Amino acid sequence: MAAVQATRNPKELTAVDTATWSSMFPTDVKTQQKSLLFVKKLVAVGISTITYLRCIFPESAYGDKCCEGLNLKMLVVDGCDCPGVDQLINYINGAFHAISNKYLRQLTLAISSVENPDDTAIETYTFRFGYSLDGTASVDSFTSGGSRVNNNEVMSRYGKDIKRPTLKMLRSIIVLTQSLEEIPPDVYLSMRLLYYDQVTPVDYEPPGFCGTEVTAYNFASQPTVIKVGDVSTGYHSVKLRVHTADTQFLLEEPEPDITQQ
Repeated sequence: MAAVQATRNPKELTAVDTATWSSMFPTDVKTQQKSLLFVKKLVAVGISTITYLRCIFPESAYGDKCCEGLNLKMLVVDGCDCPGVDQLINYINGAFHAISNKYLRQLTLAISSVENPDDTAIETYTFRFGYSLDGTASVDSFTSGGSRVNNNEVMSRYGKDIKRPTLKMLRSIIVLTQSLEEIPPDVYLSMRLLYYDQVTPVDYEPPGFCGTEVTAYNFASQPTVIKVGDVSTGYHSVKLRVHTADTQFLLEEPEPDITQQ
């Protein structure tokens, strides 16, 4: 899907109020169903905020959200005459189908300057998923601690607070996307899913997706990998990593001091 690039200031990330955690996420994730809902909400708001701050879609494609004073964006269908938004939402819903079945291992959202997703990407945002040991796809094991927590924390299956790492991940998305260089005027979005082969049916593809032999995106040079954040509920784990051109983080050589020559 094509998109037109513009520039957005961080101050444009405004919301109508200072809503609490419960306005966006479940008040607790002590059941598998609530954990699943939390993961879906986290992915949706993460992708929405990324595409907003990278100016992929027009302002009308987003609604304002606020969580614990953190101003965010959420893609909306109604009121936006932009076919690319509907397509991306369909992609996200297809990924949710794979998460619900505990098939999805990795979701990668790529921004490129060419329509063919197998060609060079400008940057990619990769969500990696793990499921509990008593689920069908076991990746991460989770341990519990014995320390007390206050009532403002959102507790996971094993008594861990997930509010802090969640807000940290979302803040990191905002800071990172604002620090990257502007992308070209015309860009394309694509999404690629990878599965846990040992539990996923051979012919499985979620709605909106088709099979491909290509599992990774190419870059013009070795990309820089940035750890954005990790969140674990005890039923699910979500890790976000960004791959981008290493030139964005190269320091300029200092000018020689001619007074010392």
